[in-house]
Order: sequence, then C-alpha cells, then structure tokens
Amino acid sequence: MHRDLLLRTFRKLQDLPRDGSGCHNEKAYRQECLDFLAMVAGMKAAFMTGRGFDDPEWIMGAIGVARKMGLRVRVGSMWRAKPIRADLPDWFAEFAEGARGGDAVFICTERETAEALNWALQRGRVTIAGEAHLLGYPKCCVTAEYRRDEYLDRAYHMILERTANGDEAQIRRLIDEGAQLYPKTPEEEALLEKASQINVAPYTSINMCESCLLDPNSPARRLSERYEQLAYFIDRPFADRFAYARLE
Repeated sequence: MHRDLLLRTFRKLQDLPRDGSGCHNEKAYRQECLDFLAMVAGMKAAFMTGRGFDDPEWIMGAIGVARKMGLRVRVGSMWRAKPIRADLPDWFAEFAEGARGGDAVFICTERETAEALNWALQRGRVTIAGEAHLLGYPKCCVTAEYRRDEYLDRAYHMILERTANGDEAQIRRLIDEGAQLYPKTPEEEALLEKASQINVAPYTSINMCESCLLDPNSPARRLSERYEQLAYFIDRPFADRFAYARLE
C-alpha cells in the first residue's frame, strides 16, 4: 500500500464540506472515509455510499475526489440479492422491495469491478456471493443481513394484517398514510427483536452475523483487524477516534 497516496486521499476526504444539520455524527464520516480508503488500498472491490448515509454534499465531494484520482464511479438503484419471502403477498413483497430501493453510489478502481456493478445495477439482482465480493463483506454476514430484512418484513405485515383485520384495502391505506403501528403479540415482538440484532464489526460497516460475533477468528473479526491496521497506517489520531467512540 502506498501510504502517501492514502494520506493524500484521506486529507481530501476530511476536507470535504459536510451537512451542518447534525443528521450524521462524526463516527459516520470517519467510517465513510475509512471504507473509501479501504477500496483505494485494495481491501474491498467497491466503496458504496448513499445507503444510510445521506449527506449529498459530502457524497458529491467524494465523487469529485474519485474522478480526479481516475477511479470509476457508478450510480444506480440498489440491487437485491435475495427475493422477498414467498409467504408474503406479491403486492406487499413488491412494496417492501421498493421501500429499500433508492440510488446508491459505487466507486471502484478496477474495470472488471465496474462492469460487474453495471450488470448488477441494470438487472437489479446479484447473488449473495456477488454482493459479498463487491462490497468486501463476508458472505455469511450478507446472508444474515437479508435474513434480518425478512424478519422485519414478516413482522410489519403481521402487524398490518392484525390492525386491519386482514382487510387488504385497509392494509394498503395504512401503508399509504404511514400509520404508526406497534407490535402487540409475542410473535411480532420476537420477529422485530431478531430484525434489530445488529452488531457492527469495529472499524468497519459490516453488520456481523451471529457466528462472526461469537468467533474471535471469524471472517468479520479478521476484516475488522485489517481495517484497524489500515486506519493506524494512515493516521493515528484518526484511528484512535474509532477506539474512543466505542467507549463513549
């Protein structure tokens, strides 16, 4: 890895304008920077932003940095690597999938990666293994992320169906109105509990599966160590802030 290149890139990312409204905390910006740098260092095929991080000014700035570096930028509606559960009504499955849509920005160094991104974005589909490779996440953790989506979809549909007494027209109306609904049954609460079990591997944006969480030598834990090493390789005060944030 060329530390000078990484350090120059790091400084450019740090200097980008940020949203002053406070919609993101400092930790979010640090993670975006480190994920971008991991892509530059070849630790992940593509850097993705704009999903759960919605500071347009910073994102446009990062795109500008990437283009000046000769990197490849792709923008498109996020794909889905696993179908919505078949036991849900087709119309609800389409709604749930659309609710997770929206554009994402991908930045990569290699032509082959850009071509793979084009393929996935045009078709809206990719395999679990394909998503894991493109984003640099363990396959097991990607699988677990989709499983959490399934739990959430099932729980939301159950709550809607109970509230509307099974009336599809009423269910659609509740969705359209953005009704505030809450779980009441043990099954609904259990599904939402499973959907909310998120454990992020330190120094990464990887939501660990249960196996990776419990095993200190798991794929996510090993990636976490590599990202920590990268952060300290670039800038010690920057890396230290990740450690401090875990104690705050």
